[in-house]
Amino acid sequence: MRRLLILITAVFGIFGIKAEAKTYIDDPEKRVFFPSFSGRDLWGTEGEKIQAHGYLYLPDQKNNEAKSPLVILISGLGGQRGRDNRMCEALSDAGIACFGVRTYASRDIPHKSKWSKKFAIAGAGSRMHDAYSALAALSNHPSIDSKNVWFVGFSLGGFLAALSLDAKFTERFSGTDNDFKGYINLYGGCPKSANLALKNAIYRHFIGVADGNYDADECSDITASLKRRGVDASMTVFEGSKWKKVGHMWDSMDAASGDWYGYPEGPWKRRRDGNRYPSGGRGYYGCNLLFDFQNQSIKVKDQILTTPSDNEAMKFLNDQCPHKKGVSSSNHKITDQVDRAIITLVKTD
Repeated sequence: MRRLLILITAVFGIFGIKAEAKTYIDDPEKRVFFPSFSGRDLWGTEGEKIQAHGYLYLPDQKNNEAKSPLVILISGLGGQRGRDNRMCEALSDAGIACFGVRTYASRDIPHKSKWSKKFAIAGAGSRMHDAYSALAALSNHPSIDSKNVWFVGFSLGGFLAALSLDAKFTERFSGTDNDFKGYINLYGGCPKSANLALKNAIYRHFIGVADGNYDADECSDITASLKRRGVDASMTVFEGSKWKKVGHMWDSMDAASGDWYGYPEGPWKRRRDGNRYPSGGRGYYGCNLLFDFQNQSIKVKDQILTTPSDNEAMKFLNDQCPHKKGVSSSNHKITDQVDRAIITLVKTD
């Protein structure tokens, strides 16, 4: 009997021990600086020239292997918060170079500022300047295949990935003859451009059914419209279970030290699987939203706003379009599935 009790105790001891969650932290040796601009709007207006930065993860290259494809990560409203460290590690382990752009930190925006204050300084325009400036800088890197570079955006960054299929949108930001081979939208909305001729590019959209940025009818219509205009486009919608639908920001991270905000450089750890909380949508559905980059205007229903700043555009959309509720839900299975899909796509194409 005594031996049985010892055995039971040992078994429960083994299975009762929880593995320490892996943490991610910035490596100063991976930091790369590049010239960019403080952008104030979607029309490519250049503000102050700045020295931006991000973190470059290069795969191990043995025996003079061919140059590596590159993924450039653009953040949402909340910033990277360790998502780029985690994804870049996964991609570089699979042979893909990865660069996490730090739009807020590059502009000395305090880490603990509210997203609205951060966006007021570095909105959509700043993200686009950073994305294309990083493309220009890293296209000349000796380890990078400049013909196989991808734009991957989280939330607002994903929204911008979708708009970037319009060459009229990106031409004002571009400082190189190279362009992204493909655009990947991670839980961002489904915006529509008025331009009938879009890039001959690859576009993939991954989103949860309970995401406030998702509307089944409008997102399906816009994806079909992209295909009609020559884009190799597809959308993957994650359902989840009956009681736990997949929502926004499934790859969210927690600060591993300090308060909720943690420290800008980390450490970060993956949020507990299944963690859920309410979140608002930024998809702006039900108001016939249309971006016209030829005329530098945004149309909502019968209202047109011409050449607005990022803050003016945000206010205009919030005033004119209904708010859509959603949830955010951490889901490791979805995170890993999307990682694998990106790796397969980038390495295949």
